[in-house]
Amino acid sequence: MRIRYRHSRLFSPALAALTMTLGAASTLWADDVMDEFLIRARQSRQEHRSATDEFIRSLDLTEAQARRLLTLLDEAAELHVEAYEAQAEIQPEISGAFQQFADEDSRNQGFSPEVERRTATLNHQAKEVREALVGELLELERLASEILSRPQLAYAKGFRPGRKHRPTADRRQAHAKTRGPKAGKRGGRRGARRGKEAGRAGSQSRLDRRLASAREELDAINRQIHPRLGSVGRYLLSPSAIDVMCSLTGSVPNENLRHARAVFENGTDDYPADMRDHHQAEITLLRAEINNWNLINGLHLSKEQIGRIVLLCEAFAVERDSVAQQRSSKRHSKRNRNRGKPPIVDLERAVEKVMNPGQQAVLADYKACLIPPKNLKDPVRVGQASDNSHLARLLTRARKMPSHRLQRVIAELLDREAEHFGQLSSDARAERADLLVATAREAAEMSDAEFEISKAEMAERIAPVDRPAELKKEISKLSRRKGKTGRVAQFMLKPLFIEQLRQRGRQLADGVVTERTDPASGPQAGNCEKGCALKPKGKKKVKKKVKTKP
Repeated sequence: MRIRYRHSRLFSPALAALTMTLGAASTLWADDVMDEFLIRARQSRQEHRSATDEFIRSLDLTEAQARRLLTLLDEAAELHVEAYEAQAEIQPEISGAFQQFADEDSRNQGFSPEVERRTATLNHQAKEVREALVGELLELERLASEILSRPQLAYAKGFRPGRKHRPTADRRQAHAKTRGPKAGKRGGRRGARRGKEAGRAGSQSRLDRRLASAREELDAINRQIHPRLGSVGRYLLSPSAIDVMCSLTGSVPNENLRHARAVFENGTDDYPADMRDHHQAEITLLRAEINNWNLINGLHLSKEQIGRIVLLCEAFAVERDSVAQQRSSKRHSKRNRNRGKPPIVDLERAVEKVMNPGQQAVLADYKACLIPPKNLKDPVRVGQASDNSHLARLLTRARKMPSHRLQRVIAELLDREAEHFGQLSSDARAERADLLVATAREAAEMSDAEFEISKAEMAERIAPVDRPAELKKEISKLSRRKGKTGRVAQFMLKPLFIEQLRQRGRQLADGVVTERTDPASGPQAGNCEKGCALKPKGKKKVKKKVKTKP
């Protein structure tokens, strides 16, 4: 049975706590969590209104610009209302579907087809609503950007609410140049000390540059996969901009704008904003719970491992709270308030030692997702494991496919891959298309028996490069070298995850869930197909055994 929030304790005053580490927030009952979420949702709308007002007034729009932008805002307002109405139809069903899915996920016995189908369908519908709204608004944002001047666009690009005077890179460089000669004249001990520090900091600065570069590349890919609105779309095309834009033009909002403003503020009669916020809270909590069960099921932690991890986290929380309480009783500046608290990195390293190499490999390859892949032989599936079965099916069809149709199918495949891994350059796309065509022709020349033996290896050979996953691993590795947290803290050292881990421990103790792994050997790779994230890396003997099995 899954965690019932009404009878379990959460470690946070709101949904934002799902991203917090242990001991960073107080425990509250689920009803208090929901109440806090509603309060924060209303505060968020108020903060958005304030930021919109600040953004528009700082742009210093002319009346002519404001009138043209108000026309686009009228179109955007209608889109926002349509999206809200679509959301009102889907969200209550999503909440119920997620609850059923989480119930089955918590029992680690696989998923019934109807529950899985319903969850996947509703989740896809909600995604389509979000993407349709963003797609339409991006086009309106493009038109709005053409109305603004270059200085206005530059301001919009660097806008952050509450930070009106943000220094540019040029100003920082100019500031550094003016300080350079003066610093050189000082000389003496300070200059010698700086020389030594520069030598020691050289490698650290290179590490920082590599980390920044990896994050920038990942952010660029994420923007390709999931396009996001800029400041122009977020503020100028928001219903919260209606009043200030009408005041700039000296006009009165029309019926469409008034309706959009009312929906933005209070929702509709059939689906008030508070009800929407409540469902969003439930969905966010359930999605986090499902992701946690997916990872817990895939790690196959033993009772002993679960007990040790829970004890480590509890001891960490007690120590951290104790230090915080001692320091809060004295007068300390914010800068010194966290001194003496146990670092989360130490807890992460202790938890890593509890996990065996196979489980660490599972975590390294784990990608959070709602519904794990369908092609694994084992009914328990972890995250978005590497799955090349669609490429094997493509090669099977391509053996009997005419050339012109093969080219079209490959072009469609590359478009789908771009949605998951980002766009390739024209040269890289052409090179990948040539590889796919050559492999398909190679498959066509094989006999049926030869192809059946070789198709899995061929599919792995033409698998696309998952650049976002590579960058995430690189960022995690570089962060660890800088003494920061990695994937254990990102996915496991969360209050909700630890609560679910306790429940899994009770399930194992009661025999509700059977223990599936030897703590010394890691997850059982023999139950997975090739490419499954459950298979430990470097286990070549196990791989051979699977291939030669009659």
